[in-house]
Formats: sequence, structure tokens, C-alpha cells
Amino acid sequence: MKKSLLMIDERIVIEKLKGRDYEGGENFTLSDYAYRNGSPLDLIMYSKVLWPDFIEFEGMVFSKMMVEDEDDEQKVLDYLVKTKGNRHKVEQSFNFIEIPSMLFGKKAAIELADEEISIMIAGLLCETWSLKLSKDYPNRKFVFRILDSEETGDELAIMFYQA
Repeated sequence: MKKSLLMIDERIVIEKLKGRDYEGGENFTLSDYAYRNGSPLDLIMYSKVLWPDFIEFEGMVFSKMMVEDEDDEQKVLDYLVKTKGNRHKVEQSFNFIEIPSMLFGKKAAIELADEEISIMIAGLLCETWSLKLSKDYPNRKFVFRILDSEETGDELAIMFYQA
């Protein structure tokens, strides 16, 4: 059986939320926080992060967040030439997402600067994106990796590519 990467420790997240408008009691949950502070628009907005669109281009699969338009497709083609046709390397490069800055901007990276939360986000994204890719591309297998800040030289990141 495949091991789940989803490791959200609700207690840690609730502790982090206490710096915000937090009125939770002893048994306060993330669902309680969402009920009091969230909105339907928040849910729709984050759905694109948690259940993103993927595109196939030249036999490779990319997050639509990373390959959005013809300019990006040209960058893919240029890098494919540079790597002498190494499709794995191209997918790895374009499906490399630093957390949190590539999702929420550099300001979030500075404000969050929390490895525990970044690891939870990475696990959540690997889990949900893997499910979405298996739905969109049922005959293909994908590899997901979580890279720590030592491996990236910057922030924690996730990467995926076809096996």
C-alpha cells in the first residue's frame, strides 16, 4: 500500500493561528476557524491550488500554474533542446514549486518562514495533485518528491514528473 504524504498536525496549525483573530477555546478545530473566518470565495480560490489544472504538451505533463501560455510553451521547447530531448529533466524543471513563495508570493515566504507548515503544505499538495493527475491521466504514473531547503538551496519545494 502506498504511504500517504499527508501529515497535517492540526494542533500546530491552530497554534500558528492564535496570532490572528483567534477566539478558539480548548476544543477549537480548523473547521471552526474556517466557519468563523473563511468564505466561499476562499474555498474556490484555494481549490485551484489543491486541485489544479494540468496540461499535456509535447508528451509531457505540467501544472497549468507553471506553463500558462505560448511563451511558457516556447520555454519548454527551448529547454527540451538544451537538455537534448530529456523529457524527465524538462518536467522536473517546470514542475518544481517552491513552498510557500511560488504559491503565495515572497511576502508569504518571509512571513511564514516555518518549515513545519511548509512540510504540511508540501505533503498536502503531493497527495491531492497525485490524485488529480491519476484522474486526468489514468494510464500514466507520476513521481512526487519533497525537496528540503538544503537540496534546493532556498525554500522547501515539491517536484513531480512522469515515471
